[in-house]
Amino acid sequence: MTAPMLVRHAMTRRPIAVTPGERCTDVLHLFQERCIRHAPVVLDGQLVGVVSDRDLLRGVPRLIGQLEADEAAGRAPCCIGDVMTAEPLTCSPNDALDVVAKRLHELRIGCLPVLSEGVLIGMITITDVLRGFTEHLEGEGLQKVAFLFPNARGHAAPNLAALAAKAGVELVALLSSDSDTGARMHLVRTRSEAAAQRAFVELCQAAGLLVVGERAAA
Repeated sequence: MTAPMLVRHAMTRRPIAVTPGERCTDVLHLFQERCIRHAPVVLDGQLVGVVSDRDLLRGVPRLIGQLEADEAAGRAPCCIGDVMTAEPLTCSPNDALDVVAKRLHELRIGCLPVLSEGVLIGMITITDVLRGFTEHLEGEGLQKVAFLFPNARGHAAPNLAALAAKAGVELVALLSSDSDTGARMHLVRTRSEAAAQRAFVELCQAAGLLVVGERAAA
């Protein structure tokens, strides 16, 4: 069985953190210099929020003239504490990466701070998730094969996981999609010896799948 990818495999460790009292303009410049889009907000060593580039752009005056007018009138500049998301959702370094990816997608958020026993140890972003999955799927020794199941409508699809187990093949990833014609495409990544891979392909063909592409990963 393939070990699941965990948050700790893909997260950004020791992320750049900011404090609630920092000015939005200063942090926006920091984001631009470091090419980052999210940062944890900490106070006395504790996570108190998360701030994104969108939060900063909402907080920073569009015109320099407005900023100068605010300062002349004695109004306090916009600070991180004014625009951050307080008490943000978090995750653990041992959470499954696919579960966290689904959570990010469903909640439409760009990042989650990673806490271990209450201590901030990293950040996981959409970019980190994509990079992690890409590296996982393009590892050394992986085989890539594409199958077509022409009669997907009204017919039980072959169980690729069961066929892989029967052939002694490690199933790394499986992506399936249906077409308007009723056919189903399966893109499969496996790790195996050549003989086991051949046995897997033969079992799939016997189950009614057509091979439309096959190669070893570079």
